[in-house]
Amino acid sequence: MSLFILRRLVQAALTLLGVAALAFLLIHLMPADQARSVAGRSATLEQVARIRHAMGLDRSLMAQFSGWIGGLVKGDLGQSLVQRVPVALLIGERLPATFSLLVGAVLAEIAIGLPAGLLAARAPGRWLDRMVMGGSVIGVSLPPFVVALGMLMLFSVWLGWFPIGGYGGVRHWVLPSVTLGLLGAGWYARMVRAAALNVVAADYIRTARAKGAGETRIMIHHVLRNAALPILALAGTDIAGFLSGAVVVESVFGWPGMGQLVWQAIPLLDVPVILGVTMVAAAGVVLTSLLVDLLAPLIDPRIGLPR
Repeated sequence: MSLFILRRLVQAALTLLGVAALAFLLIHLMPADQARSVAGRSATLEQVARIRHAMGLDRSLMAQFSGWIGGLVKGDLGQSLVQRVPVALLIGERLPATFSLLVGAVLAEIAIGLPAGLLAARAPGRWLDRMVMGGSVIGVSLPPFVVALGMLMLFSVWLGWFPIGGYGGVRHWVLPSVTLGLLGAGWYARMVRAAALNVVAADYIRTARAKGAGETRIMIHHVLRNAALPILALAGTDIAGFLSGAVVVESVFGWPGMGQLVWQAIPLLDVPVILGVTMVAAAGVVLTSLLVDLLAPLIDPRIGLPR
């Protein structure tokens, strides 16, 4: 087990290194001048040249990348070009808000997608199954900003049940969490339905029915337990999708998380902030994937960790 964890940690480090290299290269291939963005439109060529030298942008791309990676290893994400404060401090202030939003989104999509998938599996091919599957396709196809604006208009403007935006109590947290959860609930419904249909056809399910077990008990105690593994795997991969969707959702609801931070940094070309948020998000996805691999044998003992 220790060898497996060590191997997975090495893979995680290589994955993060690849993400860092790709993000750094794409940022520096953009047709935009970071030095000019910092100096302002009225700056002279000499002033821009001095700022470019101070930022190290006159060095080779490999030298810039090596310096940035060296800082990452030490936990230094650089300094914001706009706010003039360490990027780690900015992300640390926004991380709790983003984490709470991701937890709420996972809870919402499971609460919506899990029962929907089980209901569809109980009546395959019937009107309820077609309705759930059709709704799941619509849910995963809608752009995040459309869902966010629709939820905001319905529950905040028309019904007045929740605040229009902001960050604070539970009432501020519910609407953006459910909005993100709706974007992933369709995948859960389809996954649960497929896993449940495979389990329903098993011999021990027929035996349970022959012994007089009710459909609700069969679904909860037998079908759901055996369908838990693909659900866990899907939850692990959801983090990346949530982080991309959170950029729009946080901006619509005024949620002060990392998504809003990077959304504000992109038009200002605040490269250290963009790269810092990218690496923190990538680290979250990699660590979640590792945690899912470790939890899988606990859910299904038939799966053993490689030696």
